[in-house]
Amino acid sequence: MSADTPDPTETRQAIVDSLLTERTVDILTTGRRSGQPRTTEIWTTVQSGRVLICGTPNAGKVGVTRTPRDWLANLVAHPAFTLRLKRGMSADLAATAELVTDPADRRRILSD
Repeated sequence: MSADTPDPTETRQAIVDSLLTERTVDILTTGRRSGQPRTTEIWTTVQSGRVLICGTPNAGKVGVTRTPRDWLANLVAHPAFTLRLKRGMSADLAATAELVTDPADRRRILSD
């Protein structure tokens, strides 16, 4: 490996460190109707080695109407997306969204 080539192990660790410490990322989705690329800044959390994003703001507040976001509808239509790290390091990570609809699964995941 030359001095110009980054060590893959160090790069991987830098990505993991960034995911664990930086909550603000961009997600690049495909518009559900337009098919056009869309970029949304969003917060993440990492639990049990999985990066999670929540599609219903204020989901834990009683009496608050929960309205799913456009980016969530985009991911339902087109689950493949890019998660862009932008603060601790710059990296575009290929990802696939997995919608969690079962209330028991949601509680289990969000309580880990």
